[in-house]
Amino acid sequence: MPPLSAVFEFQERVCRICVWQNLKDAHVLRSVLHVPLAKAALDAGESGVEASVQANAAAIRQALKSADLKLREGSALIPKQWVTLRIVTLPSADPAELSEMARFEAERHIPFHAERHVVSHHVLRVEGIQGSQVLIAAVDGPPAVEITSTLEAAGIQLTALDVSTAALANALLYSGRWDPETDPTVCQIDVGLEAIDMTILHDGIPIFARSIALGIDRVVASLLPGEVAENLSPGDIRGLDLLQMRDSDRGEESQDDSSSAASAARHRLWHERLVHEIRQTFEFARRQFDCHPLSKIFLSGPGADLGGLERILRTSLGVEPVKIDPFDRPDASRTGGRTGEPQALGIDSNAGAWMDAPWALASAAGALLRETWGQAIRIDLLPPSYVSKRIGSRRRRSLLTTAGLAAALAISLWVLAYQTIERRQNLLEFYADRIERNKPRVAEIAYRQTVVKILKENSSRKDSALSILNTLSGWDDLFDESDMKVSIGRFDYDVGKGQGSLVISCRARGYPELFQFMQKLYETGYFAGQPTRDDPRFETVPHMRSVQVLSCKVRCRFLSEGSRTQRR
Repeated sequence: MPPLSAVFEFQERVCRICVWQNLKDAHVLRSVLHVPLAKAALDAGESGVEASVQANAAAIRQALKSADLKLREGSALIPKQWVTLRIVTLPSADPAELSEMARFEAERHIPFHAERHVVSHHVLRVEGIQGSQVLIAAVDGPPAVEITSTLEAAGIQLTALDVSTAALANALLYSGRWDPETDPTVCQIDVGLEAIDMTILHDGIPIFARSIALGIDRVVASLLPGEVAENLSPGDIRGLDLLQMRDSDRGEESQDDSSSAASAARHRLWHERLVHEIRQTFEFARRQFDCHPLSKIFLSGPGADLGGLERILRTSLGVEPVKIDPFDRPDASRTGGRTGEPQALGIDSNAGAWMDAPWALASAAGALLRETWGQAIRIDLLPPSYVSKRIGSRRRRSLLTTAGLAAALAISLWVLAYQTIERRQNLLEFYADRIERNKPRVAEIAYRQTVVKILKENSSRKDSALSILNTLSGWDDLFDESDMKVSIGRFDYDVGKGQGSLVISCRARGYPELFQFMQKLYETGYFAGQPTRDDPRFETVPHMRSVQVLSCKVRCRFLSEGSRTQRR
């Protein structure tokens, strides 16, 4: 199953959980959950805060379990009304200097406990020698710690703590609905359950933001007594028509129905106050930043579906309202995988009624975009203690993983070494057995090699012993068995390192036969000069006492190498 990620949107009374499925080419919204939150009393102290943290963590765990969702990490979103937000120009472009300047600038606007505030900033634009336009956000430490503690107790590790203003700006910029060249100055309004976030944007970046405690919970409380705003579906909210309430107010003023008149008056004041706050917000931004008149209003949030709201804004302000749909970006199909561009956003069919109100999920989409879009505004208000703890936890996990891998590697090497040694031992035993069994054959082969060597040595020379013997064997006139004139008893062949010699011990019938034998030896061409005879004497043949033969040694000297070559 593809991995899941989540955006936890915290408000005073409820936490909205948007669960995303991370596919290869898109992030698809799978589920939207609303979890009621317990709030500790102001005088409850640390024990009361801890009790609310545990209760809220249990509620989040139960909601995820009921939806059969298993999450390990996600990002959190806090409303603008909890955060001090300023957009300023700082006289630097160096990241290290901007970080120090942002902290100093934030402390100027923090009314109390500046030392415990968490400060974050994002560079919106670098303007050369004029410096950098920077979005600075600061939140008091206890609320941030309470959120991180709640999610940590629920088994969720936070990757970022963002503010709704930045997330909504990401959703608008990503949606592709705003062209700063055509509409230089616009107003973004997110009508939430408990508050309304207003942001003035100019020339492609936000320049001023504020939050007003004017959520649709007040409208729901008057129109649908007993109902809770977070329990209503987008279709239910769409059925709350502000124009009808105004018409009914006019029609019922003649009837002395104080409760209906009071309810209608409250609603008239709600939308009239909304228009008044929009005008007031823009006037302040115009004086402060010298921006163009408003040319468009972008609506988002659950309250964007309130019946009659678009008509009221159009007629009261003379500006066309447009709903933000970050799930329907015009070029979304072409952005996946391109540098700086996020994967496309989508809504799963399991999300139900939210498919018909994608603008209600703009803040969640913008919070997700900070992780996937290179052009997103990134604000991270995670407390330093939590970040240090997370880094330490990652280090510990990394060390444990490294230790585990090292141990596994050591065990693998040990097993491999053991198997190698055992294999080699088996091979040694196998070869020793083969050697023992082949010793007779090896001896036989060695003997045959010796014989072959001798034969090669005695057949390589033209005047070798074999050649001479072969020549002698052809002398039938001397060695004919029927009339043998000469017999050879010993044949001593010695080439040595010098000239070499041949000594033949023989017996002949007499001197004529001996001289014939010596002459034939000379005529072979193997020897230098005439052979000589040593110690000739007549002997009596043992088994033939009446016959005497001449016994002597015939000595021959071989030709030298040069003489042999010349003779050839």
